Amino acid sequence: MDTTSFIMIGNKETGKTTSMISAYGVLSKNGVSGFKIKALNESDKSELDSLFINLKRGEYPLATAKRSTYFFDLLYKDSPIHRFEWKDFNGGIINEKNIESVQVLKEDMQESSGIMLFFDAEKLYNNSIDTKVRRILHIISQNLVSIERVFYVAIVITKFDLLTDFQRHDIDTLLSPLKPLICNIQNSEYVYSLWIPTSCTANGMINVGIPILYMLHGSMSTYCDDKYAELVDEIQKYQNYVDNSGFFDDIVSFFSDEKTYRQLAQEKYNQVQPQIEYYNNVIEALKHLQKYIEDVDLLKDFFLTKKIKYNF
Repeated sequence: MDTTSFIMIGNKETGKTTSMISAYGVLSKNGVSGFKIKALNESDKSELDSLFINLKRGEYPLATAKRSTYFFDLLYKDSPIHRFEWKDFNGGIINEKNIESVQVLKEDMQESSGIMLFFDAEKLYNNSIDTKVRRILHIISQNLVSIERVFYVAIVITKFDLLTDFQRHDIDTLLSPLKPLICNIQNSEYVYSLWIPTSCTANGMINVGIPILYMLHGSMSTYCDDKYAELVDEIQKYQNYVDNSGFFDDIVSFFSDEKTYRQLAQEKYNQVQPQIEYYNNVIEALKHLQKYIEDVDLLKDFFLTKKIKYNF
């Protein structure tokens, strides 16, 4: 099973680490609409399980101090259908004056299927995100221009419940600081994006699983496009073997001591059939996931919440 990569970037106090722990907890325990995730590394699982238990008690995790990588399987109806890794960046380690850190980010973006960007809702709405964040956005925007393959951007807006007076018509104001980034996305034929309001508190978690499910939907779509072309070619080879099999081929094979087309067809069938079954399972999951993402009202639950004080 191939592994898809995603990048997570958020500056200190954006709630990125909390969002990641929340997403892991929700998607690994009960899951969402038939989808779950499973940590592949047992030590990662133990660490994330412990952090999620603490989070439900209102104990928030410390900020990420380095670039970390976690590996997971996406399950649909308890069967693995996709493998992926989260590359977790602290925005503080990316500095335009540090050529190495910028290069690492560029290389990771070139190798990844998408990126999740985390922003504090109040700072974004009040246009008070700091200069360092704006510089990181500039670096990311520049990298997006050079991407010439399908790439997904999840704009994750954390602590959204603190915007108690927010209305749907305020969306333009909220996203105004991100206009350069959004313009680059809109001008690209390869880059797709979704902005996602989230909240992670001891009183409840809203939309926390959507960012990673959106990214996985994108990478699975790309996989299906590539796999379909590959399977069509393999099925055509199988059909050619079948068409050329028969009595005359058996006679030729007998004297040449080579495999008959009938034998080659059976070998090709044994090779391709499991791939077709796996592909069909991914297609079923992909359609279900697409419907779930399309149907969810990302803002609905926030009009039902009360202001909650954060302690991170």
